[in-house]
Amino acid sequence: MKVFKFISLITLVLALFSCDNDDNYIAKTEVSLSMQLEDESLSISLEAIPLTFTNINNGTIYNAVSDANGKVMLTIEDGVYNIVANGEKTINEQTIVVSGAQENVVINSTSATIQLDLFYTVPGEGWVIKEVYYAGTRTPENKVYYKDQYIEIYNNSNKVLYADGLSISEAQHNTSKSVNEWNAYLEQGVVVRTIYTIPGSGQEHPVQPGESLILASQPLDHTTENDNSIDLSKADWQWFDEGTTDVNVAEVPNLIKHYSYSKTFWLLHTSGYNSFVLFRAEDINAFLSNQRVETENTAGNIIEGYLVSKDLILDAVETSRKDKFLTKALPASLDLSYTFCDATFSGKCIRRKVQGYDGDRAVLADTNNSDNDFIKNADLKPGQVE
Repeated sequence: MKVFKFISLITLVLALFSCDNDDNYIAKTEVSLSMQLEDESLSISLEAIPLTFTNINNGTIYNAVSDANGKVMLTIEDGVYNIVANGEKTINEQTIVVSGAQENVVINSTSATIQLDLFYTVPGEGWVIKEVYYAGTRTPENKVYYKDQYIEIYNNSNKVLYADGLSISEAQHNTSKSVNEWNAYLEQGVVVRTIYTIPGSGQEHPVQPGESLILASQPLDHTTENDNSIDLSKADWQWFDEGTTDVNVAEVPNLIKHYSYSKTFWLLHTSGYNSFVLFRAEDINAFLSNQRVETENTAGNIIEGYLVSKDLILDAVETSRKDKFLTKALPASLDLSYTFCDATFSGKCIRRKVQGYDGDRAVLADTNNSDNDFIKNADLKPGQVE
């Protein structure tokens, strides 16, 4: 009887231990990923290309590097992943960026083989979006404050560029949504919900190499109203919406407002869910006549915007929140990933990194991968480069 009781006790302990192990068990799968270039005519080695596998459920990131055949083998936790490949290669002494991405890839024992198509881009040397301040801040009394939003664009080239006709827009798609209702247009470009343009006939607004333009919601010294804000009285342009709640600053010229989703004034999404596009249409009136598009949203309502084709886009940056990002608004060829500020009303911005210097001129990073190109949660420094 004692032996039976002893054996029963051992059995119970083993059963409890087994249950405890089951509770802590994490299913993992060996993944086989192969890469290939969409442009098969280009002879580029796919060796040593960095990849990241981000588990969208728990944020776990796995890093890997491709072998000589452009393949990766690694064992990761089962789940749903965003996969990004991004690396630099040299062809005929020119640096190109080789990239690829897939979203919402299910990894488990029945789906462990992945084919990733890659494309290449040549780093830009012209106009770039240098800084975007959309998060807003809080007053010393802890009230929200967002009238000091701005976008800064920068001449990243070594020659004079003219800002006449440049348009700044916000993407229609909200990256915190699980479905991109404009997905059918991603192969062509980006559907936007605002269009504000710098006026001019072509050569009225020169910008020197390494200089920038600040586009502000309200170009005022906001520190007079909010000690936690900044002075934007030296901004170059204002987006003014002629609404009763907006303030037109006479000393600063207005951008031309062609289109806005808002019936009051353009407020940049304080979580950054709507990304940004800088483009130039040779004939803006023809663009407005021909590029209006519409689709049906998940609620069955018709929504509309303007399709900016890829060939018109000079720069674009995808923005979101790290804890809320679900679907991309921009084609991967324009921005492979996304950047962010951690919180609304944080008084922080996203700012493009300095890659190097050509004499005294700062050359900003421009690899079409905002996760690498931008400083997240940066301090506000409009007009400054560091």
